[in-house]
Amino acid sequence: MKRAKIILLLSISIWCIAIISVPLTKLLIGENILSHFLTSLFAKICHQIPERSFSIRSEFLPVCSRCVAIYFSFLIGTILILSIPKIKNTLSLNTIIFISFAPIIIDVALEVLGFHASTFYTRVLTGALTGVGLSFMLSNDLIEILENKFFKNKEYSI
Repeated sequence: MKRAKIILLLSISIWCIAIISVPLTKLLIGENILSHFLTSLFAKICHQIPERSFSIRSEFLPVCSRCVAIYFSFLIGTILILSIPKIKNTLSLNTIIFISFAPIIIDVALEVLGFHASTFYTRVLTGALTGVGLSFMLSNDLIEILENKFFKNKEYSI
């Protein structure tokens, strides 16, 4: 079980580091193949609108602020769940789903319907709630999948 937890945390961390590496490598060495590849990869899952994205010294991250909040809060939520196992048992799955998804659905729906303009801050807040909620819903299942798929009846030591 420990191996699967480490692999899950490493995978999520690498994903988050990849996001930050795009503007950092551009600042350090200019346009490069890594930043171009990662920007193209992330374009498949995010609209990448600059006005809705974080930037580091005028270089934009390859995903919008809501996506950044989802990914990084998923990492934080997973760390919390793995370090405080009882934390997941404090809320029912329905409560977690409601708390994490209702705000993002309401925010997007109100914007689409023209009742409210989603702001940078509402995107970050709703993304963070969704990311933490997803970590509460998925982390243990992902660990079980990793354990069963890669480590079942195998002798590995980490």
